Parts: sequence; C-alpha cells; structure tokens
Amino acid sequence: MPYVFILCFSPIFSGITKLIKDRVSEAAFPLHEGECHSSDDKAPRKWLLNNWASFSTIFKKQPLDDIKEYFGVKIGLYFAWLGFYTCMLIPASAVGVLCFIYGFFTLVGDAHSKDVCENHNDVILCPRCDIKGCKYEQLGQTCTFVKITHLFDNGAAVFFAVFMSLWAVIFMELWKRYSSKITHHWDATNFDTLEEHPRPEYLAKLSTVKKKKVNFITG
Repeated sequence: MPYVFILCFSPIFSGITKLIKDRVSEAAFPLHEGECHSSDDKAPRKWLLNNWASFSTIFKKQPLDDIKEYFGVKIGLYFAWLGFYTCMLIPASAVGVLCFIYGFFTLVGDAHSKDVCENHNDVILCPRCDIKGCKYEQLGQTCTFVKITHLFDNGAAVFFAVFMSLWAVIFMELWKRYSSKITHHWDATNFDTLEEHPRPEYLAKLSTVKKKKVNFITG
C-alpha cells in the first residue's frame, strides 16, 4: 500500500521523486508555502517571517488573522492563547518581584534568620542518616539556606498566594471572553479541534469506488 509523505523538501529527501514513480509513495506535500527568501515581500511565508517570527517584532501585536490563514484555525487559536497568557503573566510577575523585594529588605530583621545565624549557630544537629560515617552538623551551617528561603517564603507570600488565586479565576474568565471574540471573528464557533476534514481528492476517488468496507480502526 503506498504511503503519503508530508515533508519539507531538502537534500535528505532527494529520492522522493523515485519513490513516487515506483509507487512506494503516493504523493508528497511541502509543509510550507513558498520560500523564506522569496523576492515577493507579500508572500505569506516571508511576510510572517519578517513581521511575526522575528526578534525585531517581539513587542508588536501578533498578526493572528494572517497566522490563521497560513496555519489554520487550530494553530491560530494556540498562538492567540499564548499571547494572551503571556500578557496576563505581566501583573503576576510584577507582584512576585515586589514580594521578593519585600523579603530582601526584611532579611536583616528576620527573627528566624537571626535565631539560626547568630543566637544558636553553634548548636549541634544530629546526623541526617543512620549509616556509619554521617557527621554531626552545626545549626549555623544552614544559615545561607535559611536566608535564601526567606527571600521567597516571607510574610508577603501569603498575599501573593491570595493574589494568584484571584488571578487564575480572572484569567479564565477573560480568556473565555477573548476566545469567544476570536472564534466569532473567524466564523469558527462550531470548530472542533479534533475534527480532520478529508481531502477533496480522497472524496472524489471514494465516490467512484464500488467495493467498500468499514475501517477497522476508526469504525
């Protein structure tokens, strides 16, 4: 039974023409349309490469309509979600940085850090294991670890946890509204991401087939 290859043409697949002639493969389709360095600036692939897939456009809005036209609705919705999620992470990361700064400035007066690093730094701790050779340790040896822990786990962490709980709820509600707007704009309200439409060539060939049988995989 001949196979259909979907690939991007390169020297590795230079023998694909012979495979098609020998009926090993039925057809081969390139993954992209046109060349990256095409002379036509309006070519879809080159336009997306220059105006979307480039570091110079990192702060520009994504051309979601053009992405959808080139890659399809499923990929367009993915990049729409990715851009929305990245924007929503900005306030969350800002609050997280403020909590980290709060822990940095309160490190000097932290009672737990002082208790470990200054007041009881010579206290002897029991070995961490029962195997022979495990050594006793001083409490002061964990001083650096306690200070680093305070930078991320301080009083502001409670506020950050509450903030992230509210952020998650707001994110989901705003994404539902944004995705509904996009699907309505693309006329993809009834779009099923798991649905794969058959090729027109296959439907045309199927209409002339006399002997048919049920696919034992899909039913």
